[in-house]
Amino acid sequence: MKRLADLHSPFPYILITLPIVLWGVTMIYPSYDDWMTLSYPNFDRDWVKYFLVYGSVWRPFDAFMGYVSGIDVRLFPLLNHLLVVFGHLGNALIVCKICSRIGFGQTANYAATVFFYLSPCVLGTVLSCDSINQTYSQLWGLLSLWCFLSMRGRARYAVWAVCVFVAALAKENGLAWAMVPPVMAWTFSRADRRTFWQLVAVGMAVSLAYAAIRLSLPSYGLPGKEYSTFVPAKKLRDIAILIAYTWVPADYICLVHTPSRNLWLFALSVVPAIPFILMMTIGLGREWTRRKMLGLTACFVIVMSPNLLINLSVMNAYAGLGIAALMVAYAAQRTPRRYIVPVFALYLVSAVPVDLHHWYMSWKTSVVGRDMARYVIKKTPVPVRSVCSITVKSDEKKFSSFCVLPEDAFDGGQAVIHETGCSWPENIKNIQIGKSEKKNIPAMAKKALDSGLYDCVWVTEDTDVKIFYPEKRKRI
Repeated sequence: MKRLADLHSPFPYILITLPIVLWGVTMIYPSYDDWMTLSYPNFDRDWVKYFLVYGSVWRPFDAFMGYVSGIDVRLFPLLNHLLVVFGHLGNALIVCKICSRIGFGQTANYAATVFFYLSPCVLGTVLSCDSINQTYSQLWGLLSLWCFLSMRGRARYAVWAVCVFVAALAKENGLAWAMVPPVMAWTFSRADRRTFWQLVAVGMAVSLAYAAIRLSLPSYGLPGKEYSTFVPAKKLRDIAILIAYTWVPADYICLVHTPSRNLWLFALSVVPAIPFILMMTIGLGREWTRRKMLGLTACFVIVMSPNLLINLSVMNAYAGLGIAALMVAYAAQRTPRRYIVPVFALYLVSAVPVDLHHWYMSWKTSVVGRDMARYVIKKTPVPVRSVCSITVKSDEKKFSSFCVLPEDAFDGGQAVIHETGCSWPENIKNIQIGKSEKKNIPAMAKKALDSGLYDCVWVTEDTDVKIFYPEKRKRI
């Protein structure tokens, strides 16, 4: 603790909040993508395919976590949550150290680190349990930059390459960090034109090596839909949303989530952040056209660019937040010190309530799946082996992982498997229907039970669960 304080670090103050953050995050129940992530408890004996290219991704660390959680299913999602929080803390520490390394003062260092740690932009990652990949891709990417700036000689090239490769194995967008150190070296006058292009060549070599290895590996599973669609109009909209999440600490639940919509609260959440927004725009003025800000902006675009290949979500905004924090440090460095304290005090007045509201909604909507699962377990007289699950799709839209629907939290019965310690049921056939097809449910349940393939049928609509059994087609 003393050593951190000697570095003029905000970390002693950040660590005070850690117990509260851990308590809050570990309360959030899995939902939606969490049930499908490679880090979900895995009992498949054919383990090799998950460590190779699986579907559209090559994420061996996620696969490893799946088998670790499979050893004791009680580790999921607790272990995932812990790793994400401590990974985020590590990222904040590296941001702090990079600020010091490139010559930013104590005030700018504080501003960047606090921005990174408490920005609502982190919530899509920090509150999820399938985001280990995003967290550690950023961590190894930031580490590659810090090592590059801190080391001398040929060793820094090797360490930089290894860190970038590990970042890409955590999540594919980590490969973008192969191009960040050359641009940062140019930005802060640590490389002339010749050296800059030499560094670019090294970065390209690392990228090509990763691509060659990946393409030489066998692929298993089916590619995800998020990697197969590209609609320009939707992509531009997604980019605009991610930029807003990064720079405007507003309560987007009150804007985007229809049942929670309250434009007055949304506006109220934005008002305290206006000085910060002005500092990052009008306050910088001509600085936007100068070398350091141009270079930092280029790095921000580089680390965010791989996300253009997929359907963007709030979680993807985390990829650029480390560089965004360095941009904040630069703005704070160029702003008179007497203004920085009130600006960031007001930023926190905006950000902290938004953080709390998003955490509360994440917990509130995810825990519905647990409650539905416990109801099913209570109403099931004996463990069942095979289930046909019929889900009546809601017309309501979810909002990221903050406001998930009951059908996403229950996920056709995955929540039951989780609550039973992955002991039963062994097999679930999940059928999704629209509200207009509800009249067909009795016939669908009868057909499923008459087939002899299923021990029972679960029918879910919103938070309501009905259970059909073969004996006289009894319904609970």
